Amino acid sequence: MKANKHNLRISGSRIKIDGENAENGVYFVNQETNERVKVSSKIPVNKPSELMVVIPALAAGAYKLEIATQFSGTSKKPLKEPRSTLFDKVLNIL
Repeated sequence: MKANKHNLRISGSRIKIDGENAENGVYFVNQETNERVKVSSKIPVNKPSELMVVIPALAAGAYKLEIATQFSGTSKKPLKEPRSTLFDKVLNIL
C-alpha cells in the first residue's frame, strides 16, 4: 500500500471490486472501535491486481484496510457472496 496525497494504490491478487452486493468495496477499519469507513463508490483504478482509491476523511486513530468483493478471478460470473480480506498493516492517522 502506498499513500500519495489523497490517493491510495493497493496491489494484490484478485482484489478487483466486482458484484452487486452492497458490502463490496474498500473500507478503513478503526482498530479501537471496529468502525468501518467505506471508500466512495468511485474507484479510478479497479483491476484484478491493483486498486486506486481516494482516502476518505478519517478521525485520528489506527486503521486497517479491508477489501470485500465478489470477484472470482477465474470466471466471468461473480461469486455468490462477497469474500473479505483484512490487511495486516496498520495505518496511523494523527
